Amino acid sequence: MRVITLTARAGADGRLRIDVPDADAGTEYEVVLTAKTPTPEERGWPKGYFEAIGNLDDTFERPPQPPLRPVDAFDVS
Repeated sequence: MRVITLTARAGADGRLRIDVPDADAGTEYEVVLTAKTPTPEERGWPKGYFEAIGNLDDTFERPPQPPLRPVDAFDVS
């Protein structure tokens, strides 16, 4: 069995055209389609963007806070 690998893009009408060599005309083919998913870089994200997010340390700590200042009592009557 001979394998022919090619990349093609469907037209605006949604049709995909596949040309085979003339010597193989009339031959029966099994066609397997795999959609190419664009990489994050091809979608406009900076290189390594999503890898950096996965490297965050899970130990989030609240930094020390200054002491609260006293509040003057007031009359609510």
